[in-house]
Amino acid sequence: MNISKDIKKYRLENKISNAKFAQIISEISGDKVAKSTVSRWENEQTYPNGKHMLAIQKLLNLEVKDILE
Repeated sequence: MNISKDIKKYRLENKISNAKFAQIISEISGDKVAKSTVSRWENEQTYPNGKHMLAIQKLLNLEVKDILE
């Protein structure tokens, strides 16, 4: 799996904006995420840190092994 593609796929399937996805990840992780950060994750310009990755894992219902592949 590719976390960048997984994020974009989740957003499009659930019809949520980068801003809304950022808000959800912020709430789960307890750490502020900007909508521009989500865009950079999707475009593989940067990658989520550990805290954000765990929040994404929970939201997308992914196994750790799926993220590490």
